[in-house]
This record gives sequence, C-alpha cells and structure tokens, in this order.
Amino acid sequence: MLKQIIHLLLLVFLSVQLSNGQTIELDSCGTDINPVLNSYEIDYFKNVLFKEHVSTKEFNFKGKKLAFFRCTEGFLLKNKYFEHLKFSHKRPRGIHVLSLNNKNKLGGYDAIIIIDCKTINDKVLLEEFQQYLQSK
Repeated sequence: MLKQIIHLLLLVFLSVQLSNGQTIELDSCGTDINPVLNSYEIDYFKNVLFKEHVSTKEFNFKGKKLAFFRCTEGFLLKNKYFEHLKFSHKRPRGIHVLSLNNKNKLGGYDAIIIIDCKTINDKVLLEEFQQYLQSK
C-alpha cells in the first residue's frame, strides 16, 4: 500500500513538473497595438487558438505583421482582439494569409486572423481591410 502511495505521489509530482513549462501567459498577450506578435502571443496562437488547425501548421507567426478581424465589429487593434479572447475565448474561424501582391498593397501585413464569422468572402475581407487602413 505504501509503495502504491509513493508511486502515485511521484506521478503527480512529475506531471506538475512537466506541465510547468507549458503554461501560456495570456496576461502577456495584447499588451500593445503593435501588429507584430510577441513571443507569448505566438505561443498562444500556435498552442491554443490554432492548435488543431491544419491550415496554420506551415505558417510561421514569428515576425509576421497581423491584422485582426471580427465579423461583428470589423477590424480591431491587437489589444482589443486579445481583450475579446480573454473574456469569451472564442476560437478563430481561420487565418487569411496574404499573397505577396496583397501584402505589398496592404501595408506589409502578412495575414488576417478572423474570429466570430460563419463565412466571409475573401474579396470582401480584403476590400474592408483596405478601407480600414485608409481610415487610420
């Protein structure tokens, strides 16, 4: 019996130790309006929001300039986007990676993260993004 208790305690201890390095610091996400992600935001996208999305496996978030779109509100600054995630934690509908041509036309942005949209037309999304950038 004592041996089983020791094994159980050892298992719990190892589980806690192994999971310590895997925490995501959500409080360190969305602390600014810089469209380039910090390391905490990159970890959050890769390991939480887009964990099961096959389409993002090859997209490297590091150093990328991202825009954030919510169908109910339009384009958001990064800090506002993360405020929504902290309260509702809704998964994104996807990521729209911009072509090199669109990237050059749209201020050097690499991709648009989309949440709360059942469907969205790519052409409409890019037109709205262009209008958003011109209004800034």
